[in-house]
Amino acid sequence: MKTYISIITPCYNGENYIETAIESVLSQSCIDLIELIIIDDGSTDATGKKCKNYISDTVKYYYTENKGAGHARNLGISKAQGVWTMFLDADDMLLKNSIDEDFINKLRLYEQQEKDVIYGAKIKCDMKLEDYYEIWFPETEEEVQHIPRLEFWTNIFRTKYLNDNNIRFFEYREQDIESAFRYRVREYSPNTATDKDVFFILQRENMFSNTHTWKEDVMHLIKAVVYMELFRENTNEQENEWLVLTALEETFKFYESCIELKSVKKEDKKTIDKLFAELFKKAKSKGNSNAKNIQTKMKSLKRKLWFVRHNLNKKAEANHGIKSSSITIDMNTFYYHWEKISEYVKSGYLTGNGSLQVLFNPENT
Repeated sequence: MKTYISIITPCYNGENYIETAIESVLSQSCIDLIELIIIDDGSTDATGKKCKNYISDTVKYYYTENKGAGHARNLGISKAQGVWTMFLDADDMLLKNSIDEDFINKLRLYEQQEKDVIYGAKIKCDMKLEDYYEIWFPETEEEVQHIPRLEFWTNIFRTKYLNDNNIRFFEYREQDIESAFRYRVREYSPNTATDKDVFFILQRENMFSNTHTWKEDVMHLIKAVVYMELFRENTNEQENEWLVLTALEETFKFYESCIELKSVKKEDKKTIDKLFAELFKKAKSKGNSNAKNIQTKMKSLKRKLWFVRHNLNKKAEANHGIKSSSITIDMNTFYYHWEKISEYVKSGYLTGNGSLQVLFNPENT
């Protein structure tokens, strides 16, 4: 049967959880309409060995040298054969039977309506599915300001829309900055639908993931560069000032984090100073009333950083890298909770209009 949904899963050293992600896809009742595309981003552990055990007409596995999650996701998009594309991180899961006949029929209706993006909800929990559960609903199209608040992997994308507009993830310094991808998706004025009844992602809070182990100064540097790149490619004048000010805010945060860390890399400072000069010029040319305040604030931050570097004892850069840790779990307990959450979703228990709800504690069920 022809593939209808492509699910893209990038993975780097995910031997401790990749199998549960794969199993969660294979458990779907409409699995014959799904392809799972796993992009192994140069893993050095047993990730590849475990993934290869699942290779089939449904599960496709590709190995690439380590270039970051953005590159891996972009490679996955280029391989996608489905009408719709979804993303599933290796440490997350699909809800059991979330992709069923009703889900497929709903997508076929959206396809007839020529929808490009479907904004859905998400459920958030801990890695063992034991401690807490939260539900997050998407805002409506009218409520979105610049960027939707929920991550891209809560959305379903028409593959043709992504390809026709060459919408891809950033790969700067091997980071994708997923909020920038969300911005790019909206940049081309897609025909969207917000569906608060669409649940398929079970996000597991992995404290060893890239998001939690970034160095703060590097994170702000990358975001500043990426948002400036969005400004350069943007064609919507109304968005330009917001993009410039967002990039400026990240440059300030870069300096503030360097001051807090009492450390800064010369090459990073050179990059951010060059970027600030361009940003300030743009803000000033647009007659921004805050231009003088922006310049004053940057001068103040530079003085503080100079003081830190020249008048305090230099501290060795804090090592923020955390190696992946083995996540042990009794699988019977694991799948019990996984099915429990799915049952709550399918029963309609999770309906509501709030943006955040704490659902239930397994100890009380």
